[in-house]
Formats: sequence, structure tokens, C-alpha cells
Amino acid sequence: MNIKDLKEIKEIFNENRGIGFFILLILLIIFFTKPYIQGFLSEKGRQTASIEVSQEEVNSTISTPNNKILHKQENEVFNQKINDLIEDLTPLKEPTSIEIFENYETFNGDYIEEIRKKNKLRPLTTFESGKKITEMPSGTYFFTLIGWISNDSDNFHKYFPDYGVQKFGGPYGMIEIQRRNDNKFYLIGFTNKSQASNISYLNGRETVKVLLSPLFQKDLPTLVQIPVSRIISAEDRDIEITPEDKIMVLDIELK
Repeated sequence: MNIKDLKEIKEIFNENRGIGFFILLILLIIFFTKPYIQGFLSEKGRQTASIEVSQEEVNSTISTPNNKILHKQENEVFNQKINDLIEDLTPLKEPTSIEIFENYETFNGDYIEEIRKKNKLRPLTTFESGKKITEMPSGTYFFTLIGWISNDSDNFHKYFPDYGVQKFGGPYGMIEIQRRNDNKFYLIGFTNKSQASNISYLNGRETVKVLLSPLFQKDLPTLVQIPVSRIISAEDRDIEITPEDKIMVLDIELK
């Protein structure tokens, strides 16, 4: 602000003292605060530029191949620790033994019928068929489709109670379920001797697998009764007995 500016301000002030005083006040404020405003804006500019550079450095660091690999490895380690923690916090199942019946073909009688009698099970009445599994009274045996039982570990026990049941089994795709008098459910089927031996004792921590057929076969001669509560997952598939004959079985994972 020079002498000429001051003279002009003086003339305006003399012509109209109210307006002149107001304008003078504004000009003086601008005059004295201008250096501080310029300094503040300059500092903000430097900070913004610094932030932008820092962000670019971070992005550049993350995007390098070596750091991508390191980041992935760190995530994998973290996820593994979480899984281990979940495993540690998950209650273990009590160890249990599974009763097996070998030499079914040479047995003088019917193992399945013997199991039913031993556990005092009865067939469904006509009006009980077609209902859901959980609607079945204790002390009964019934049949359901293998394809319905087939489910992964996230859904098996979620959907099992809603499966429909029938009074009679069939030659293909039906498997027997028993609801004992203690209200526990069991799958009844056949497997080979080796797998039957593997599942004869469940320690509650390790998982074991078994192929379960609803029907006796020469290669699947051992009858087993599997507690449904120990099933983690089940997946159905067809196996060919002869070129013209096949049966539906379950690949079951137990714990």
C-alpha cells in the first residue's frame, strides 16, 4: 500500500465517514494479515505435497512383487493362527466305539433285524411316513434318500432334521436311519473290512472317512451303525457293481 492509495482512502473517508471508516478497516485488516495468510497457505501446501508423496511411496512399496508375496504370507500365517485358535476352542467330542458286524453274508440270520430287536425298534405306522426326521418318535427305524443326506460340513446338521422319511426302503438310493430310545440317530449300512476297522474307534479329534452303502455287496460285507452326531460331512455318488448295475453310496467323514 503506497501514498497514493492512502490519499484515495482519505478522500473517500472525508466524503462519507461511515463508509470510509468501514472500507479503511477492511483494507487495514487485509494489509496486516496478508503475510500470515500467505505463510499459512504455503505451509498447508507443503503438508499436502508431503502426504501425497508419502502415499505414493506406500503404494509403490505395496505394489512391488516381493512385498506382495510377503503380504500374502503374513495373511496366510494370520489365517492359520485364527484356525488353530478356533480348533483349540472347539470342544472335543467324547471318544466312542462303533459296533461292527463282519461276515454278514455267512451269518445265519439278519444282522439288521437283530440290531432292531436289540434296541427295541419298530417300523413306522402308515400315518407316520412322509414326515420329517425330527418328527419321528424314539424307538423307530425308517428310510430316507441318500441324496438328501449328502451335505457339506456347514450344512449337514443344519438340514438333517428336515429330511423326509419313508416307512419302507428301496433297492436304490434309500438308507436306513434308526432313532433309538435315547433319541440318538444312527445310519445303518455296509462298508469294507478295512474301513470298518478304521472307524471302529473315534477319538474325537481326528477325522476318518468311510464309504457307506445301504445294501450288502460282496466287496462291502461289513455292517456298521454310525452315530449321526459324529458325522461331519457326507457326499453321495454312484458306484458300478456290474456294467448294468450300480448303487448309490455315501462318502462320510466322521470325527
